[in-house]
Amino acid sequence: MREYGKIAPGFWIGTTGKSMRGDPTLQVVATYLVTSPHATMIGVYHCPITYLSHDTGIPFEGASKALRRLEELGFCSYDHASEEIFVIRMAAYQIGTDLSPKDKRCAGIAKQLQGVSSSLLRRSFFATYSRAFHLPATLPDTDKITDPDEAPSKPLRSQEQEQEQEQEQDAGGPPSAPDSQAVITIPLIGDGQHAVTQGDIDAWSQTYPAVDVQQQLAEMRAWSQANTVNRKTPRGINKFIVGWLAREQDKGSKAGSVASITVPAKAGVDPALAKIEADDKRAAPMPAAVRARLAELRGRPIQ
Repeated sequence: MREYGKIAPGFWIGTTGKSMRGDPTLQVVATYLVTSPHATMIGVYHCPITYLSHDTGIPFEGASKALRRLEELGFCSYDHASEEIFVIRMAAYQIGTDLSPKDKRCAGIAKQLQGVSSSLLRRSFFATYSRAFHLPATLPDTDKITDPDEAPSKPLRSQEQEQEQEQEQDAGGPPSAPDSQAVITIPLIGDGQHAVTQGDIDAWSQTYPAVDVQQQLAEMRAWSQANTVNRKTPRGINKFIVGWLAREQDKGSKAGSVASITVPAKAGVDPALAKIEADDKRAAPMPAAVRARLAELRGRPIQ
């Protein structure tokens, strides 16, 4: 059992901390997950909901509901099959955000990760911290991470750095222009959010005219909330958005590729028949034998 767990004061005024305000149960569960007697320094550990309920005194149903809400906020990921949890930013707070390759803790982190039963949580941890903690690619299941976007491109920020940035934003400065304000946010791997501005939406709407960009962004947000392990990094999120919109554009283009032909109706002539005859004139020449048979059926002389 660990002797202590760190919770920086900035937790309460950070993005996730603010989102928990007014919900004491959520705050208790989040604090418990960081300070749990079963927790490890990497934040991936065995945590049956019965333990959570018993240790906090929260009824099982309430504990389960709070855990689901924390997953939606990007605070953690839970594997119900193995009853293990990954508190996503915990390793950054307890260990650091960018260890030296010679730091002996790197080997200890790799050893703890090998002991995790859930392959999903192992892959998620590796994708989040492989560069920060210099984890070897020989770890179990890490060979399945082939998309470079799934690994962080720069060291993870510390909680203190996040707090300083938020304090700078709260302190004032010139107000943002309307097109620079976030219209919608998409959860990222870890505890971050990617802000999409009206300027982004306008630019994508011009590039992908067959797509309802705002609707698709809402669907991307829902997908990211539901797929916590597969969320994108700050470096990979734009590639993810553009790829999604391009596929929707292709669907729209194919759906509208066959244009309808409107044929003016003649007096006394069925419009449907007129369209058929117009299409017949546009078609390739029909073989003589087929034309003869059709003429015979219609009761007309061969032209």
